[in-house]
Amino acid sequence: MLLFARSLPRSLPRLGLLTLAGVLSLALFSAIPARADDAADWKACTGDKADDVLAGCTRVLDGKPELKNQVVALGNRGWAYNQKGDYDKALADYQACLKLSATDNYCLNELSDTYNLRKEYDKAIEAADAALKANPKSEDATYNKGYAQFKKGDLDSAAANFNAAADLNPRYSKAYYQLGQIKAAKNDLAGAIAEDNKVLAINPNDDDARAARGFAHLNSGKPELALADLDQVISHNGKDSWSLATRGSVYLAKGEDAKALSDLDRAIAIDPTADWMYTPRGLAKFRLKKYADAKPDFERVLTNYPGNILASAYLGLSLVELGKKDDAKAILRGALESNARNDDERKAQKLALDKLTELGVN
Repeated sequence: MLLFARSLPRSLPRLGLLTLAGVLSLALFSAIPARADDAADWKACTGDKADDVLAGCTRVLDGKPELKNQVVALGNRGWAYNQKGDYDKALADYQACLKLSATDNYCLNELSDTYNLRKEYDKAIEAADAALKANPKSEDATYNKGYAQFKKGDLDSAAANFNAAADLNPRYSKAYYQLGQIKAAKNDLAGAIAEDNKVLAINPNDDDARAARGFAHLNSGKPELALADLDQVISHNGKDSWSLATRGSVYLAKGEDAKALSDLDRAIAIDPTADWMYTPRGLAKFRLKKYADAKPDFERVLTNYPGNILASAYLGLSLVELGKKDDAKAILRGALESNARNDDERKAQKLALDKLTELGVN
């Protein structure tokens, strides 16, 4: 759910507005391509469909255009590569762009964004700092730096940069979204909801903010409000696995276990690598007395997170129901070895302890 600051491809440079590094003490030249084919290529290169941008900008660059147009084409093609997940080629294009124009704001910002996409957060910060040196009022560079800091775990520095980006542009909704993420990470759920509300005031159709707000409502003990948000998100995108799994968790909290299982099955079918979804799905199966089906879900969780209290407790309880009491004892004891962090974990530990007592284990 975390958003980057990717811009749309930019149009052809307007006369007199593009400043290139050093060598460009050139006379102003027309930004209108001369041939019909050129015009079609530029239309594709400056559009908003990644495949068209990629093909159009490649044809433009093959024609060896004027220097300022090379900068635009390289920047836009980098954007298209990022959209398609080819971050190495995007990085190469932005680096080539900056060799032609070392202070080009678009390519500097997109370079930082690309490093974030590649999870090279120190390099993202370095690129953002270069962009801010060229343009201290760049909200994109400020945001990108904050995002890298967030991913590095420096929440306070990240929050300072997201706030600064919002100060530079009060309608910069991505900054409010990330502030909401930080507040949620700090368990300030009311603060997170307030930030998500700011995003939705700017863009009522922002499904990321609405889903995040739904998650915060769930953790605030307001399942009906959570459902209202998540239903709307899923109505827009029925393949949003995160929102489906979160709505499944809401149904679980409401005791509607069959609905919970349906949503969680759909979510995991879409994204089977999302390990966090297997715990609530296992719980839904357990409550529906599908103990044999619940067992592999809890086992998967414990393979990746050996100290997970819920998975340990409910795997042990499932094994008891399946008649494997001896196997269950050590697993149930494992549920008691970690400190519970919330009511659900405390409840699971009590169930584990009660079952161990029933089995005659001290």
